[in-house]
Amino acid sequence: MSGEEPSSRRKHLFNPMDIPPKEIRVEHRLLNAALERVGPASEDNDRMIFHLLTILSEMGLAWRSEYKIVLFSGEDEPEFSDEYAVHLDRLASGLESEWEYPEPMGNGEEE
Repeated sequence: MSGEEPSSRRKHLFNPMDIPPKEIRVEHRLLNAALERVGPASEDNDRMIFHLLTILSEMGLAWRSEYKIVLFSGEDEPEFSDEYAVHLDRLASGLESEWEYPEPMGNGEEE
């Protein structure tokens, strides 16, 4: 028998890349360059990306603080909605979820 394990056993071995990181590490100069590329004075002005990168930069500058990222959908937050919490847990585990996102707030017709 060769030194290789059968493929059925190999796929169940632990892979450290399966664990999401507990921190985000970004080269500061690269983040600044990305901000310049999508900022208000750039040709590729993208306000959403610019603001997300700005928040990330500000969080990094305040490096002594601990942060928590809370994903919410409409009025649902995992701390207060068991259904939404299960949805996020399933997605984090690589499972499908049948939870349906509500319509974005403020997009309805005025009556």
